[in-house]
Amino acid sequence: SKKTDIGAALEFFTSVVKKRAIVFLMSDFISPEFNNPLRIVAKRHDLIAVKLYDDKEFHLPNVGLVNILDSETGKTMWVDTSNKKTIAKFEKERSDYNSNLESLLMKNKVDIINLKTDDSYIIPLRQFFKKREGRR
Repeated sequence: SKKTDIGAALEFFTSVVKKRAIVFLMSDFISPEFNNPLRIVAKRHDLIAVKLYDDKEFHLPNVGLVNILDSETGKTMWVDTSNKKTIAKFEKERSDYNSNLESLLMKNKVDIINLKTDDSYIIPLRQFFKKREGRR
């Protein structure tokens, strides 16, 4: 299986699109480091991050011992979801990752739209475009 590589996608985009464009980057943003390519695209274009997420990614349900597959690495590992330390570590790692991502996007003046996989996308998109319209 192929791994997500946002940096490679952004580098390819930079090499083929020379005129300024509005760019929607849609992803869960779980990818190897992509700071530099993101910075370059954000300087040249109007970059908008559309982050797709599922609440289950942030909270482990207490279901005991489970074998989890990391879709990015293809590796599996056993996780004890009843262990409070395991749950706290998992939630802190996700929280830190999201904070770092939001920091990176804000630092590069990239707007972000958060879309939950089990909710309608209409309201968040409408709010985003209204907010952008108000900035003009």
